[in-house]
Amino acid sequence: MADTFTKEAFTLLGVGVTVVALRTYARATSVGIRKFMLDDYLMLVAIVVYGLETGAAYSVGARFRGLANNAMTDEQRRNLAPTDPEYGLRVGGSKLQLIGWSLYTLLLWLLKLCINIFYTRLT
Repeated sequence: MADTFTKEAFTLLGVGVTVVALRTYARATSVGIRKFMLDDYLMLVAIVVYGLETGAAYSVGARFRGLANNAMTDEQRRNLAPTDPEYGLRVGGSKLQLIGWSLYTLLLWLLKLCINIFYTRLT
């Protein structure tokens, strides 16, 4: 059975995809696909980035058992041997966590850009 984080993450992804799909449908029926503006296309890119970010967050928990090098003390880092299986899980989890943080940052800036373009179009 899926844990609470998995249910929440993929439920929010589903809500996001639904909202963007409805927004795209509304724009397509009101102005037509040929008159899409930059923010319309960026929203589609943003939902793909959101899906990748959600997948990365899920994978840290599912594949690497939620292990990364964050929240480790210096003592714990010194005591973790490179031959220990946990070491590999922490390295992989840390790399994927950095990818997730980067995708999250990209998503936020894409959405900010979409909002700014939308407001510019209104004025």
